[in-house]
Amino acid sequence: MRNNVEQVAQNKNHKFKIVPVITTIALPLLIWGQKNADATTHTPSPPQKNKGLLIEKYELSNDVLKFFVAKGFPKKRWVQIKEIPVYEITSIESFGNELSISWNGSVYKFIYKKKNESFVMLRDKIRGLLEGQQKTIGITEKTNQRKNDLNSIINSSIDVVDLSFNILIGLSRKKISWDILEMYIDSLGTNLSFKGQIIEPLNLDFGDFIVAIKKQALKETPKEAFKILKAIYNYFDNLKAEDDLNLELQNAKTAMLAYFTLNDLMFAKFVGGDTCDKENLALESALLSLADKSNIKVSFQELNTGIDSLDVEGENQGLVEDIRAIFKSQLRLL
Repeated sequence: MRNNVEQVAQNKNHKFKIVPVITTIALPLLIWGQKNADATTHTPSPPQKNKGLLIEKYELSNDVLKFFVAKGFPKKRWVQIKEIPVYEITSIESFGNELSISWNGSVYKFIYKKKNESFVMLRDKIRGLLEGQQKTIGITEKTNQRKNDLNSIINSSIDVVDLSFNILIGLSRKKISWDILEMYIDSLGTNLSFKGQIIEPLNLDFGDFIVAIKKQALKETPKEAFKILKAIYNYFDNLKAEDDLNLELQNAKTAMLAYFTLNDLMFAKFVGGDTCDKENLALESALLSLADKSNIKVSFQELNTGIDSLDVEGENQGLVEDIRAIFKSQLRLL
């Protein structure tokens, strides 16, 4: 047999080649092993993407978006398959007859059954509603921040105004009680530091005011008192409303300037015995404006009666506080 094989191999005209025995045995085994390896390493194909819900109609009403399909035979009826609150939508996109909506942490896709239909008008309308909502939220937040700022600066500065006028009234007496004035300045603190979120900051240092009273400096003390009062008055007087709709700021400004006028009228009574007609008119005008544009309702006649009853040489501090309380009780209604 060996000779025959060699003879065939040496035959140049022979058309066949000798295949080693190992190949005829191993090749089927290799193929079988490869098939098994492929079976064990086979990666499943990715799941098919959700193509979306087929719809035939939508409605947008009462801030809710609804999708419908027609069902029934032979008489069809509209069946709602999905509804989404408009103002809970975080994004919306459209591509021809396809619509994609992000809502509640998920993405929902819808497809018009008729390919020639489009979601463009719906997309633009909802985007407009969402933009309007964001503007409204921004305005509301800014209004609340401004209101908080105004309440804070009014509450902080009104005590400074009262104590400063108390010191001026105390200085107007024939016999000045420096002990009482020191009590006032001690309760005032060392400074006023206000930094609002929306409105301008206000910083006042009472150091020179404190030193003047501690030294019982008759000339310097009223000068420092007027300097503090002027700074607060100018602060409120220079507050600017960003637009005509900003009534909160305008009313707060009017109220504080009216409160200054009230204290100035009481101080004038102690200094000169008579009140100023010009300031009376200014106070009455401010109170009328507040009554018309805000919830503050303060009777000018009641304040005027209280001022007239002040006794220049008598003990008036309790009455002064009562007159102020008439006005201050209304400031919380701003």
